[in-house]
Amino acid sequence: MSTNGHGSRSWSVGLDIGGTKVLGVLLDAGATVRHRLRVPTRPGVQGVLDTAEQVVGELCAAAGVTPQELTGVGAGVPGLVDPATGRLSYAVNLGIHERAVDLAPMLSARLGGTPVVLENDLNAAAVGAARALGLPGDLALLALGTGVAAGLLLGGELRRGRWGAAGEIGHLPYDRTGPRCPCGQQGCLELYASGAALEAAWPSRNGIPAAADLFAAAAGGDRRAIGIRDGFADAVAAAVRTLVLTCDVEHVVLGGGVAEVGTPLRDAVVTAARRQAAGSPFLRSLGIPDRVQLAPADVPVGPVGAALCVRPAVPGRAQPVGS
Repeated sequence: MSTNGHGSRSWSVGLDIGGTKVLGVLLDAGATVRHRLRVPTRPGVQGVLDTAEQVVGELCAAAGVTPQELTGVGAGVPGLVDPATGRLSYAVNLGIHERAVDLAPMLSARLGGTPVVLENDLNAAAVGAARALGLPGDLALLALGTGVAAGLLLGGELRRGRWGAAGEIGHLPYDRTGPRCPCGQQGCLELYASGAALEAAWPSRNGIPAAADLFAAAAGGDRRAIGIRDGFADAVAAAVRTLVLTCDVEHVVLGGGVAEVGTPLRDAVVTAARRQAAGSPFLRSLGIPDRVQLAPADVPVGPVGAALCVRPAVPGRAQPVGS
């Protein structure tokens, strides 16, 4: 395959490394997904490196290129990330939490010096969502998964914060009389607006994802399901309101596992946001419900965003680690 400016030298691999799976994509020069691959994550530093190396290798092999022919590899990971050094810490879901790990340099070495950029998974997803949906302006990718947090693309730059904790709105108190959160606070938002919270209230049945089952039952008139759905939507709408009031983002894109419910989720959140703003002329003036969108169901925004983060034209891009 050609390695000129229109060939594989302009291609990149993106990885979305989660606690249960690594989803990888190979993007061509036009940011079209040429190949994708999903494999189970092996925990711990060596397990994560082994899995990432495997995915990159298999994606490249499918296209007949080597990792060294790529522009680079972008990896989105949970936890606190220093993109300048490629260091990862507090990635509990990956089994990496006892010490910080220079993950990007280690992966680059595994790939023969291929440049690697490490980014928080939600920041990578925000980049991917902005590209996939063609959205200009400030954007927050609100992930409704095991927890609740947002990736922020503000003023054309990723907003990471001093310690990489920007967007961790799941640990804002939502109900101070609520249960204790693993973070040590009481009644955090993610105890009410996360996929984990939803599944605890409405356990999965017959192999159907809990969120899909709940929303289907609510649409069918199940009173208990309606109550749980509406309570969940209220909490998500509070998260949307928080992002608008703190960052005045033009778009709040709902992502994560719960977002696979699709339009019924957006409709429930929009209804809750309108209800919450009903008594406040100020909130009504902000048009919060109109800012809510869904992540595209047919585009894996996490790995796509990670693949874009290693390219020079991406705003807020960190310097790749490696040669």
